[in-house]
Amino acid sequence: MSEPTTKPSPAPVVFTTLGLVLVHAIVWVPFLVGMCISIPVHKVLFQKFNMKLPASTEWVFAVSALMANYAYLLPFVLLPLLAVDGVLLNLLNRGARTSALGLAWFMLVILVAVAADIGVEVAVLFPLREIGMGLAK
Repeated sequence: MSEPTTKPSPAPVVFTTLGLVLVHAIVWVPFLVGMCISIPVHKVLFQKFNMKLPASTEWVFAVSALMANYAYLLPFVLLPLLAVDGVLLNLLNRGARTSALGLAWFMLVILVAVAADIGVEVAVLFPLREIGMGLAK
């Protein structure tokens, strides 16, 4: 007599996927907060000094203004993106053959978020350094 085979519960995979999506959401928070709150403050500071800004800084200010003006739409954009992220992570982490792809996707999203945050910081910090050097004279 053979024993009935039972399928493993999908609960661990779902909880793992939700945890990974939560990590992705948390990693993007500094970028989003910086773009909507911190960058506009820096823009006012640079306007007070009436200084010529690099193109990268101008681009960051333009994207920041767009995000701040339409901040009420961010949940309608971010929640579907997180849902797609969750579906991808769930599909990629199901089998042994695709788990490496799941890890690669997880790390790629984190690296993109960190790179975006560093890019914004660099675009703003170089003009800030010039202000500091000008004031030190």
